[in-house]
Amino acid sequence: LSGSLCKAGVTSDAEVFPAMKINGKYVRVLSMCINGSQLIAPETTDGNRYFKDQIESGNLVTIETNMGPILSFKGAPPTDLRTKLLTSKNAM
Repeated sequence: LSGSLCKAGVTSDAEVFPAMKINGKYVRVLSMCINGSQLIAPETTDGNRYFKDQIESGNLVTIETNMGPILSFKGAPPTDLRTKLLTSKNAM
């Protein structure tokens, strides 16, 4: 989705974006452009918690938007994510 609605170099304020499905459940989202890349995030505390829980479950996370693309990735428990983050900090 990155850059699909953002022009190169443009940064914008967050604005309401059409709801997206996360693992089959609709979640209200916000969208903003940061230096030409689009960032989409859940709008509500409940939506953020649900999204985080889906990622930390370690199961497949599927995101669907009204624009058609579907993004799927495997979640990971927080300990796995923390280990990968610490490992990347030691990169050459």
